[in-house]
Amino acid sequence: MSLKNKSLLVFASKDVGLQVVKYFIAHGWHINQLIVASRNERDLIRMAEKKRLPYRIFSRRLCRKLVASEKRFDWLINAWSPHILTKSVLQLARHRVNLHPGILPRYRGNDQAAWTIINADTAGVALLEMNSHIDTAPVWAQKKVPYRYPIKGKDLHARLQKEVVALFKSAWPQLVSGKIRPRAQRGRVGFHTRKVTNRNRRIRLADFNHPAAVIRRILAHDFSPKTTAELRFGGKSYQLTLTPVQRRRREKR
Repeated sequence: MSLKNKSLLVFASKDVGLQVVKYFIAHGWHINQLIVASRNERDLIRMAEKKRLPYRIFSRRLCRKLVASEKRFDWLINAWSPHILTKSVLQLARHRVNLHPGILPRYRGNDQAAWTIINADTAGVALLEMNSHIDTAPVWAQKKVPYRYPIKGKDLHARLQKEVVALFKSAWPQLVSGKIRPRAQRGRVGFHTRKVTNRNRRIRLADFNHPAAVIRRILAHDFSPKTTAELRFGGKSYQLTLTPVQRRRREKR
């Protein structure tokens, strides 16, 4: 059996999902079922319709139908879909791979770019197996991603998306051929939820003993006008962003 005849169940969202789908198409892989995260994923839907890919919009009802159908797949690929997949859905495939924008096990959960900047830590991306717990399964592959300080959360997040797609493209042939086996996560464990991240956006200057920590916090949460760091003062909240000052050369007189 040709490796490219392996049956694929793909959950996809945003540009990461689009790039993974494009990769499969360009390299002759057949997607047996594409599950698009929502109806707002216009680029993914247009791509699926243009290439005549069998796609559906994600819903819990759809997942129940998939499980009831008793269809089985060789691989389940979660390419940036935000939905939590149940154990019964995960069991539809012999193998699973999730594209993750953080070093594991240090950065499980949400908002890895923000917490990496806050902690002045190593950035990275990973491909991991999937089980019924969030980001705890063995890792297929991961790599560090260098970045320069200062960097905003949205910029590091965008870089990690590109890097995780690149890692997937380079590792996929070895994953599917069995040349790479997943390894248990080792090291310091960290986990962040969106609720914790949003709470961290609220800054109290009294909590900091060094200006660099304040700057990192502001940069880390700079994603959009709605998700910047906030400072409470005088009964009002102020949104905080940073703009580097361009030094001017001294004019000769």
